[in-house]
Amino acid sequence: MQHQAQQQTDDKRKDRWAGILTSLSLAGIVILLILVLFNVSKNINALWLWAGFAGIMMALLWGLGLGATGKWYGVIVEKNRNRASLSRLQITLWTILVISSFLTMAIIRIREAPRQPSNAETAACKAEYISVNYGFTIDQLGGPAPENPETTTPANGENSDTLKKALEEAEAECVPQTLKIRFPEELLLVLGISTASFAGSSLIKSNKQNKPSVEVQRIRNAVEKAKQMLKDRVEELEEAKNRQIAAEVVLAEEREKLSGLSELLEDGSTNEKYLEAKEHIRSAEIALKIAEEVVKKLNTKKEEAEKQLADAEEELNLRKDLGLLVVANEPKFTDIFYGDQEGDAQFIDLGKVQMFFITIAILLAYGVAIGAIMQNTDLLTAPLGVDFPEFSSSLTTLLGISHAGYLAVKTPDRPLSAS
Repeated sequence: MQHQAQQQTDDKRKDRWAGILTSLSLAGIVILLILVLFNVSKNINALWLWAGFAGIMMALLWGLGLGATGKWYGVIVEKNRNRASLSRLQITLWTILVISSFLTMAIIRIREAPRQPSNAETAACKAEYISVNYGFTIDQLGGPAPENPETTTPANGENSDTLKKALEEAEAECVPQTLKIRFPEELLLVLGISTASFAGSSLIKSNKQNKPSVEVQRIRNAVEKAKQMLKDRVEELEEAKNRQIAAEVVLAEEREKLSGLSELLEDGSTNEKYLEAKEHIRSAEIALKIAEEVVKKLNTKKEEAEKQLADAEEELNLRKDLGLLVVANEPKFTDIFYGDQEGDAQFIDLGKVQMFFITIAILLAYGVAIGAIMQNTDLLTAPLGVDFPEFSSSLTTLLGISHAGYLAVKTPDRPLSAS
């Protein structure tokens, strides 16, 4: 009773804090929007604005997680297994970083009203667009992209229609736009990898939770086979016992017949019926002995079948969770570093540790790169748009390999540890 009362008190405290954090985060969003709409945020530094958005998002997720699980990290806890998930942590961190950065850049660009681009900036933008999308070089363009596409042809006179189309598209692309905030392909690829890893991880876990492992299925088949064998032995034993009973009845009848006969007749001759009854008794005794031997052997086989079934059921009981995922009574943040299956849940998963450090390193480095843009007002308010920082394709490949290893480790079943 006291434990139940304590549980209710803890639940109320948890719900209260969840409500406070959620309310504060929603109020923070409203306040920031008011500051922006009424141009009160003019003097707020971009870095502080960015930190404000990120803090509000974290507070909201903190409150939601606290309300759902009673833990500050509840947003990364899986519902069906009640364990913290590394893939959920990754997608949560990337969401906070990218969305808060985008909102900050958008608000700063709306607030600062980017200036008109110079002719040199426009020409450079066009040249870059044409080079990236159509492969024309500066030499083929006859220098930087010209103002008038109608009068321009390639230096060698080839592909004039293609170049004309490229120049027209560049003309439309290279115009001032307040919300022109571009995401590099590498960033989109990283977000795609994280999302695919999250979805793939969930699918693998779902399949494992709903499907027994090959080893467990083998043991279950052995149990069914042992049950059928025991059933057959019981039926054979019943038939043998019936034959034994029948042999006992026949022997009793023959003995009763013999008891009513004398060995010699009155004239002293041998009684043939007596001899015949004696022969029948010997045959009945042999038949009974054979029946008893059969019953004895079948009893032994039945006991062996019972032992075989008991052993198979005991093995199944010990290994029934092989390959299945751990369902925890209470989540822990350190779950993100441990195995997911019954066979390895108490051991650290080095694949998860590696992916955690790689993710944190990339997030920190990328956050610093975004911070550098936030501090550069000219770059942040460039009239032809602002780009999120790029990072090398090799880093994206490294992250992809790490995620692939993370998913590959989840696929095979882990044998249960001896205990």
